Amino acid sequence: MTTETNPAVSSPPAHDADPMRDLLVRVRQLESQVAQLNDASRRSYFGFHHPIDAQEATYPPRFAPPIIVDGEPLPIPPASLRPGYAPDDDALYLKWGKFDHDFILGIVGRYLDIQQPLRVLDFGCSSGRVLRHFETERQSGGWRLHGVDAQAILIEWLRSFWPAAYDVCAANVVVPKLPFEDNYFDVIFGISVFTHIKYLWDGWLCELRRCLKPGGLCLQTVHCEGAWSLFARSDADWQINGVPDYVRQHREMDVDYLFFNKSTTSNTFYKRSVVEKMFGRYMPVREILDPPEFSFQDWVVMQKEGLRPELPADKLAPVLETPPETKASGGPDSVK
Repeated sequence: MTTETNPAVSSPPAHDADPMRDLLVRVRQLESQVAQLNDASRRSYFGFHHPIDAQEATYPPRFAPPIIVDGEPLPIPPASLRPGYAPDDDALYLKWGKFDHDFILGIVGRYLDIQQPLRVLDFGCSSGRVLRHFETERQSGGWRLHGVDAQAILIEWLRSFWPAAYDVCAANVVVPKLPFEDNYFDVIFGISVFTHIKYLWDGWLCELRRCLKPGGLCLQTVHCEGAWSLFARSDADWQINGVPDYVRQHREMDVDYLFFNKSTTSNTFYKRSVVEKMFGRYMPVREILDPPEFSFQDWVVMQKEGLRPELPADKLAPVLETPPETKASGGPDSVK
């Protein structure tokens, strides 16, 4: 529990006794303390992941029927299981996910030989919005696809309706630990994950680095100055409630970074100029790309270093002999 004093519930200066006023002040103090205790309780109870439910006994969830679209090899989740992504528009949901897939594939193809059977992790896969579009690579290229997410209900849906070839599991949101061996993945991508990690973001980068093969790519989105301005000016409830008052009072980002968290939401912001400094301590930052279509988040392209001659070939990413010449701040190869 925080020990900071809330000015709104501080005791008034000493003056003539007023029992009713003093009682009201004390009630407000107790209400504030109870709210903090409840918040701490929620954090403790749900701290490690978001379970299927909060009941003492958990039974298989009753999902709405999956949506079948002609030409799509995998079912689409119902609207209630598409958090934040076109819940009422199947066509947009598919288009959005396909765009992100193509964007990721374009980046990977600049650094790695995508004709090789790559092993890929969608870090924060939700209900498979982007992962589903790697089905072609899985079928024709032998790619091995993995997904983790903190929301157990979304993972349960994937387990229920997608083939077992998609290796998915629930993960925690606090302790930086993934159930994979060292030097395992060629590519790890995450969309709207580090935009919400306030605690141990550096530990999570170290864990992703551990799981990557030498030469492997880590692609993550972040909120930079453009996202800050959007949250500062927007009238949408999720954006107003998603930042502290400071952001609403400062339309332009004037701090190197800001991490915000409360029991119902969290958001983080980094100045683009400091992303390379902060993230680059853990993996070299090859590029920082402008937000593409459908997005207000910048993309950070990192690549694990290290020549490891003692490792077998399948523990090394198939790095292209002549990777692109890029600048961390976004150069000619930046995707606009």
